[in-house]
Amino acid sequence: MNEFKISDLITLKLEDGKTLIYVDGVEFRQCKYLLLDIPVEQASSFEEIDSIDEAAEKLDHSEEPRDRNITQIPPEVEFWGHCSNLQVWVENEYDSRLLHSNLAFPLLEKLAYFGDSLAERVIKEEVAMRLMNGTFSTVRYLLIEGYFDLLREEEVQTMISGYSKKRKKEKITFIHEDMNLDALAGDIHGMTLKQFKFLIDHPKFDFLEDFQEHLDKIILDRTFGQYEYIIGIFHKLLDLEEKNMLEKKYIPLLKKLKEKL
Repeated sequence: MNEFKISDLITLKLEDGKTLIYVDGVEFRQCKYLLLDIPVEQASSFEEIDSIDEAAEKLDHSEEPRDRNITQIPPEVEFWGHCSNLQVWVENEYDSRLLHSNLAFPLLEKLAYFGDSLAERVIKEEVAMRLMNGTFSTVRYLLIEGYFDLLREEEVQTMISGYSKKRKKEKITFIHEDMNLDALAGDIHGMTLKQFKFLIDHPKFDFLEDFQEHLDKIILDRTFGQYEYIIGIFHKLLDLEEKNMLEKKYIPLLKKLKEKL
């Protein structure tokens, strides 16, 4: 059995061909796979890739083997890859850009639980940074997993006000046959109003632009399986309106939804 101690709390072990993470001696169960190795000293030179999450999306998730029988990574190679990635992450004070978000944030949360003072200090900072500058998938993950709720309302407003208004919003394209809108509809259904409002008002992403452009087509052609997506957004907008939390710019969309549904 190979074993590598990353820090006082984190140890990696290769057991029965699988890489396992232990935090304070307790196995940490979380989805993990070998990602890219981006040299930290070169990180600032990447003009288009700011994080492992973004690199994963740029490569169309190619780091997740589609056929493990063909692209199987030898267990020891994978083990030392995980060791290297996590060691770099720890050495850079838990910079969430260096690990995939579905590993970085649960691990930060667990470290804080076991009394890691650095993790306790940086987790909110890392959540705020990735909420404002991360990919849409990262923002969505932080919302549905509850990390957004670590921030107080005044902290949310401070980070939004500090975001450059000169940057053009990125349109998020959902309406195409390959997109699994069932999952997104489920996420929206499970969001609190505070989370959903942050999503639609996000200064980086124009979440509802694509939705509004294709609204008539979705309503007419329900074979795309996107109707639950519409219903979910409609009810969230309706709830925001009832609580006087809806921005005026969304009133025409809500009115149109009321007429169509």
